[in-house]
Amino acid sequence: AAFFVTFHAKVFLTKYCRGYTLAGPTYNFGGFGFAFRKGSVLSTDISQAILKATEKGEIEGLEHEISPVASAPHQQ
Repeated sequence: AAFFVTFHAKVFLTKYCRGYTLAGPTYNFGGFGFAFRKGSVLSTDISQAILKATEKGEIEGLEHEISPVASAPHQQ
C-alpha cells in the first residue's frame, strides 16, 4: 500500500502502470504550501488567486491538462 497526493499517484502509475492500481475513494485533504518572507505582500495576493482558481475549477482543469495518465499504456 502507498499513499500519495492523487496527482502524484497518477504520475507514479504512468511510469509503473503494471502491477499497481489506483483504488478509491480518494479524499482531498490539503491545499498548497508556499513560503514567503514575513510581512510579504505576496502572501495575500497568492492565497486569493489560488482560492479563486480553485473555486472556478481551474486547478482541476490544469491537472487534467498536464496529467500524464492519458498517455499511459492501458493495463489489461
